Amino acid sequence: SAVPVYSSHVLVESELGMEMFCIDIDLGDIRKVEQELQESRQMLDLLNNHTSAYVAVLDAHGKFLFASPSFRHLGYNPKQLVGTDGFQIVANNDVPLLRRLLNLTHQGKMKEATLEFGVIDTHNKKHLMRGRFNTVFDESGTADRIVCVAGDITDIHEAQDEKMEALARVANSEKMALVGHIA
Repeated sequence: SAVPVYSSHVLVESELGMEMFCIDIDLGDIRKVEQELQESRQMLDLLNNHTSAYVAVLDAHGKFLFASPSFRHLGYNPKQLVGTDGFQIVANNDVPLLRRLLNLTHQGKMKEATLEFGVIDTHNKKHLMRGRFNTVFDESGTADRIVCVAGDITDIHEAQDEKMEALARVANSEKMALVGHIA
């Protein structure tokens, strides 16, 4: 069967005189790789555009290299976050914790961690996040990038607080009823 081939001819002067070399590249393999790459891009786009998880890739200094479309839920334009300091959207009281994490990363003492931290949206509302941080090292073993996948757990945290308050009210009511019964 016929195989698509790209051919290139090169004239080279050598001690034998002029020689012609032919370089043939099997385009079938290239097309297969291009197709696989296209399928991978489509899958990445699907995951990227249809998840509520906040995915960020940060450089070794904490600057955004990538922000997933889900950052729009916080009012941010993901493309405009690229190149900015990731700490600028972190709640002030959580910045020291995340800076310590970054320092441990630089020292090679932290490869992965799960943390809860606050993020401030564009309306100045705090969202509690639970994030998984994974360090990507370069060939020399130096921390090169940090990948963070986080979920907004604000609603869960608020529901737990409400449950605790309700339980405290019930316990207080029972205590008052017991005091009334004893009297």
